[in-house]
Amino acid sequence: MKNILFFLLLFLTINNAYSQNQSLKDDIKKIADLTGTTKAYGSIKTQMLIAIPTKNQEDFSKEFDNSLPIFLEDFEKFYSSHFTHSEIKEIIKFYETPTGQKLSKNISLMIENPLKYNENWDKKIQEILIKYMQ
Repeated sequence: MKNILFFLLLFLTINNAYSQNQSLKDDIKKIADLTGTTKAYGSIKTQMLIAIPTKNQEDFSKEFDNSLPIFLEDFEKFYSSHFTHSEIKEIIKFYETPTGQKLSKNISLMIENPLKYNENWDKKIQEILIKYMQ
């Protein structure tokens, strides 16, 4: 009888830990969506396709798309190592507010077109590079 109770308790503990872990993963994925990170991934792909010859674009797109789980796994590792699940829920609450949505939209614009928003800095960095490359 003790063995049955032990295994039942062990099963419930493992099941609870799995459920909590899945909930955390789902919440982190929600942050990726709310912050525009998932959308930015698509923008990066579009920018990279410009440099790929037309004949290779379809194969590149497939491989790039297959890398999305790796990207999201790294995103998940970052958030889970720097924030508690409670903090992640607070981040979600913020990004669901009008201010959070506005921030996400504007950050997405900057990510999608970095040269437009970093033009002055980009020029300065080029000057510095040229100066030290000589």
